[in-house]
Amino acid sequence: MRETASDEFAVVWKVSAQGDMRLGLYASLPKPCIEKAEPARSIEGGAYLERWTVACAGGLRGGEIGINGVKSTMTEALVRIEYENGNTEVVRLMPDAPSFTAAGAQTSLEAAQTYFLLGVDHILSGLDHLLFVLALMLLIRGRWPRRGPPGKVRDWPA
Repeated sequence: MRETASDEFAVVWKVSAQGDMRLGLYASLPKPCIEKAEPARSIEGGAYLERWTVACAGGLRGGEIGINGVKSTMTEALVRIEYENGNTEVVRLMPDAPSFTAAGAQTSLEAAQTYFLLGVDHILSGLDHLLFVLALMLLIRGRWPRRGPPGKVRDWPA
């Protein structure tokens, strides 16, 4: 979401799709938010997209934003809000925490923590990632330089 004018937000909703079938996940915005027009819908590169504009009387701060349908899946969602004043808020929603209350601002450290935890989880939950790391460890095994007498380092083994 991006605030384009005071209390007005451009929303892009992206959900995985295969052909013309998509996941049954739907954005839930605070009650004061009213659609200004019917969403524009399209399927592009394996994703279902909706784009629309909402007017949220009083802004988003303190309002609950969530994903309907995520509780019954193993899917996660990333919500990113760019405010007109330059503040950004990034929140990761999961089946056990499908909504959050917009704070209106977030420190850079909080945003970085969200992305870091998402990355760590992505690497650790993917068997292909773990096998890649294991293959790298097998390739470099025994390839570290050995120490010689103090002040000298031996050459790499052949």
